[in-house]
Amino acid sequence: MIGQRHRVPTHLNVEDKAILGLTLREVACLGLGALVGFAAYERTTALPLPLRLLVALLCLAAGAGLAFVRPLGRGLEEWCFILLHFAATSRHALWHPRPPAPTEWAGRGDDWAPAAVRITGERRAAATPGGRDAPSDGRAVARRSGEGVR
Repeated sequence: MIGQRHRVPTHLNVEDKAILGLTLREVACLGLGALVGFAAYERTTALPLPLRLLVALLCLAAGAGLAFVRPLGRGLEEWCFILLHFAATSRHALWHPRPPAPTEWAGRGDDWAPAAVRITGERRAAATPGGRDAPSDGRAVARRSGEGVR
């Protein structure tokens, strides 16, 4: 037992073959097409025989197309799901800011005032030249005067 080696499987991305070299998905699609074609043939007894056969063959061809046609490596059933998802979702994105909850921005103790200005956006005119807000620290004054902040 100790000296035996085990082979690591290398075909993990390959679908298993079920019948006649077909995968389970292909067998299911062909079976569904044949079943729907037979049901359509049996239900359309009022139509002439060539038209009944044509309807049955179209159903079988639809099942074969569903089984074997894979554009860009995806089956037609995946493309149908993608198209339905695209049709059901909105193509417009709107941004609606939510109002801040006081429990999220209220500070601890008396240091809540700077956070209120930053979050609510309310600014009061200060006694600075030009009616601008007073800077909270010396950086804004240094930028206006042309000095570099280090």
